[in-house]
Amino acid sequence: MKRRRIVLVVVVLLAIVAFSLWRRPVKTDLAQDPAVQTEKDREAAARTASTADLQKVLEARTDSVATPRDTLARGFRDTFPFHTQVLALSDPASDSSRTLIISEPPPYFTIGEVLAPLAKVLRNHSVVTTKVGYDGWVQDVAASISGSDADISAALSAESRRIFGTSYKSYVLPLPAKRSASGSNLDLSVTPAEVQQWLANGATFLPVEGGNAVTASEIVQASGSKVYVSRSRGLVAWWLPKTVSVTDCRVQVRQFAIDSDLVIGAAAKPTGLIILGRERQVPVDLLPPLRYETVELLAAVQHGSKGQLAQSYERLHPFAGRLSNGRDWAPILLSPELIDTEYGSLLNITDQLLKGWSNAGQTHYANFKYAIPGHYPFGSEAVSDTLGASTLVYNWNTKGAGYVVAADDSKVFAINRAGALPVTYIPEGMDVNTAGPQVMAAEDAAYDYFGRMSDPNLVRVVQYAAIYQIFSAFGVQNRNIPEQKSSFQSTRLEELTNQLAGELKNASDQELSRIAHDIAPGYPEELIGFDETAEMVVQRELTGYRADEKPLDPFTRDIVLSLYADKREIPQTYAKEVAAKSSAWIHTPAVVVSWNDIDPTGIAIGGHNLDAEVTNVALSRDVATVKVAEDGSIQLNQELGPEARSLIRTAGRFKDESPAQLEARLQRILESVPKTPPRAIEKALELAETPIHEPPGFTPVAGAAERGSLRLVGWGRRRTGAIPKDIAHMDADSAAAVVVERRADAIYVRHSPDEAPIEAFNVEDATDALVTLLRRDIAGGRELHIELRGFQQEDGQGFLRSCQVRVGDENMPAEVTALVRDKSLGDDALRALRQEKFDFSKVKIEAGTLEELPTELRQTMTVEVPRMDGGDPGHGVIDLAFVKETPPGVISRICEAIKSAVNDIVADLGQHFDAVVFNYRLSAAIKRISTESGVDIRLVRHQFRAGQRDIYFAQRQDGHDGIATRLDSGRRPA
Repeated sequence: MKRRRIVLVVVVLLAIVAFSLWRRPVKTDLAQDPAVQTEKDREAAARTASTADLQKVLEARTDSVATPRDTLARGFRDTFPFHTQVLALSDPASDSSRTLIISEPPPYFTIGEVLAPLAKVLRNHSVVTTKVGYDGWVQDVAASISGSDADISAALSAESRRIFGTSYKSYVLPLPAKRSASGSNLDLSVTPAEVQQWLANGATFLPVEGGNAVTASEIVQASGSKVYVSRSRGLVAWWLPKTVSVTDCRVQVRQFAIDSDLVIGAAAKPTGLIILGRERQVPVDLLPPLRYETVELLAAVQHGSKGQLAQSYERLHPFAGRLSNGRDWAPILLSPELIDTEYGSLLNITDQLLKGWSNAGQTHYANFKYAIPGHYPFGSEAVSDTLGASTLVYNWNTKGAGYVVAADDSKVFAINRAGALPVTYIPEGMDVNTAGPQVMAAEDAAYDYFGRMSDPNLVRVVQYAAIYQIFSAFGVQNRNIPEQKSSFQSTRLEELTNQLAGELKNASDQELSRIAHDIAPGYPEELIGFDETAEMVVQRELTGYRADEKPLDPFTRDIVLSLYADKREIPQTYAKEVAAKSSAWIHTPAVVVSWNDIDPTGIAIGGHNLDAEVTNVALSRDVATVKVAEDGSIQLNQELGPEARSLIRTAGRFKDESPAQLEARLQRILESVPKTPPRAIEKALELAETPIHEPPGFTPVAGAAERGSLRLVGWGRRRTGAIPKDIAHMDADSAAAVVVERRADAIYVRHSPDEAPIEAFNVEDATDALVTLLRRDIAGGRELHIELRGFQQEDGQGFLRSCQVRVGDENMPAEVTALVRDKSLGDDALRALRQEKFDFSKVKIEAGTLEELPTELRQTMTVEVPRMDGGDPGHGVIDLAFVKETPPGVISRICEAIKSAVNDIVADLGQHFDAVVFNYRLSAAIKRISTESGVDIRLVRHQFRAGQRDIYFAQRQDGHDGIATRLDSGRRPA
């Protein structure tokens, strides 16, 4: 009878078994071994140097290609003049080259790090700078690439993971750039009563990565951060436990941001926080996903209810004002944490919207390319004229924007409206508490106007402000960052200001006359009296400034001083020096330059006041209607909870009034406001009547801009559409917890027999999906065996390498094994293999010879295990490869650690005599030893002969690259 040989190929992939899972964990003291530590440091340094060398090569690559890279890059920014972080790809040119734009990479990435994922397809690149404001900019990487479809798709997925932390539902916009048609209403308002009703009515949620449906009460018991979508359409929920830092939620932030388009509220429980968003209805090109780096920053800078972020144009700076060309300049104030950030730049943009549109388009700003709206909040009249104010403060603020309603054991955060922040206009001589009915009416009209515009920039400012208030109100965990009491900008501005003041204070009469003569031509003719010349006016004001005399007209003095600053090129010098200190992809301008169609004689100042403090309302059965306590806290009758929103704007506006006065105001509102029961989720969130189907590639919400991009990248789980049951099905006899099946259309990943599989479009995406599952489940100590189907040996090894790199990059403290099954390994054969009995308590493992090959070192180890019935023992052979420079003594130490691991595995198995499980564990132990020691160990072959069957856990390639040389023929490791 012929002897039958069945081959079982198992590839060590990535870690999914936490150390705590092992009853007797393999422990080594390799980290304390000086020789091993030296080799670890050497290999780490070599990897760092190799990475740096690769990045230098990529940065220097200048291959000639036909794709119109620069033209496409300019067109991209013509279409998207402000902030969007995305990948965009052109069709192939005549030589098959394409243009890839990576817009606004995260601030912590260098150009070399951005280019690294494109190593196989990159031909050349440029960094394209687009001015935003007078001296600000946004930078994109425009790369020319070419290669096979498979190589380009892999590079795009790798780049998505580099930029966003994951390739979850990654997408690529087409070039030339175009935008989807707008028209969606983004000015939603969801009340706390509605949030509570939606969460409490038995609503169930599905984890976006797969898993059983859970209720909100079950979500808040989870120990790890996860993102869920409601089984019924409408909600996306990001669960952030109390013990989890936002810094550790990069993937979850991306998932939440891409699956939702608007933050609608949050619910806080003692165990953590659920942040709620509306399931995305708006295309990503119109309302891009929120960015992890901005969300993480807002968590890092929160200081509870006392926190504050600010932005303003410092029109009252001593030397701000008129330039000789008739325009105006002012320094820009930003909270130091917001300098050179997306949010800081957004605040500048929306500040210009507030002033420009409030002034009926009569106020303009340098390098502010924004479409003119169809109408303005006060018609053709500027708000300053409407209010008759020569000096007016224009301000965005958060008073009455976010509020919290507390009831029982939960607190619900809600946003007054999502379209814009509240507006404040403060005429000269007034403050927010003395503003009369005319001013408040103008504020309300502007608030309503800007909110209804559904402008993406205004909406994003509200989204981030809401997240900042949520984090501050509920004390989320995050990394600590050093306090920034000052910045180069404020310090340098003070130095330049003192320099100018000193020059004028110490100037002689002759010097003042010369200065007056030089700057007088820039003085506005319309402000010169009939009996004076411009030079006389300037001379008088300079002399008065030198003598510290109070000016008769401060406006005149300000113009003269600003003209002198212009003469000394202070705006230009200040802007250049600040820019020289910036190495960011986004540089927030330090100077604003503006002008008016009608020359004003007044001053417009203002900006943003983003307070962390929110209006707090507690529901109580002991209050008849509403009560304001001495400390300013508000209590509202339990039955009036749905009406809380109607009080928030007034409560925020007049929070400094006496409790009795504020209570009376709120009481009058409750008497007049109609009762509004909670709405159904479809109406409140304005969900599309027809569910939005995800197109191929999982591009979120297919608008016009996405159609036409057929590049399939990313991974995700479809909520609609039937998936054939035979795809990545879970076999009852399989030991695998995850099945990965490669088919012609996609790679399918299934880790539950009762739910649709994850779809991935290339190996990079499938790897990212698996690592995401690992990251999610490792805290629970769940062991996972992966089964690969539809992979050839070489493909499986490529998948292995990709996974190993990811595990190493993320320092995951666990191991996993994966089985690659072909047609020769049916269920019966696998079951028979696992039923053979060996006495592992008598296992012997020995290290053999060390071979020197031209490119590496090879170490062989042998394993022998007696059979329980006395038949032929099982024999194992392990071939390990090391880099050529690894000292033999270190390799010997590694072998000893592997032998020790075998003893621990045997003890851990107890009465379980499964040869497959034993070798799974041994393969995983070798990976763990490599991780612990920091020594690169490549498992070339792991073969175990069990009777008539050879089991391969890693397949040795046939032949060597040259003749092996025995290095240690007679000595075995001690």
